[in-house]
Amino acid sequence: QKIKNLLLMALRLLLLALLVGAFARPYITQPTAQAAGGASVRNIVLLLDNSYSMRYGDTFAKMKAEAAKRIDAMSAGDRMSIVVFNDTASPLSMPTGDKAALEASLSTLEPSFGGTKYYEAFTMADRAFSQMGPGQKLLVMVSDFQRSGWNRSSHESVIANDVKTE
Repeated sequence: QKIKNLLLMALRLLLLALLVGAFARPYITQPTAQAAGGASVRNIVLLLDNSYSMRYGDTFAKMKAEAAKRIDAMSAGDRMSIVVFNDTASPLSMPTGDKAALEASLSTLEPSFGGTKYYEAFTMADRAFSQMGPGQKLLVMVSDFQRSGWNRSSHESVIANDVKTE
């Protein structure tokens, strides 16, 4: 009788452990190449706001310094694309792992007289990610985050056409 009770208790504990494991499944991740000893590839899009509001004080200089810091922090195998935005967005550099080329592109950047529109920046970032290969995607935005840039009124029809339902 005692052995039967111990066996029943062991089965109940096993069932409880399986339940805990089933609920914890989303939090258990596969080991990445980085954890296995290799370097994980990161695809980075650096969004830089060069709108008129960035001319205030030393905001633009701080933005360029932060961008330079992000370029220096790239690991071997990482690829970065720099996208500048104001009323429109355009790539300042194509996806590359060459830090010198990225820093050269960054040195040519000047503030514009345009306003801020984040929709264009995110659209261009999506295009840049589609040009990059497989790997972890990292989006970094350096901006003063002007509230008017979030206004979607001029793009509501465009946004409605771009929404995909799955």
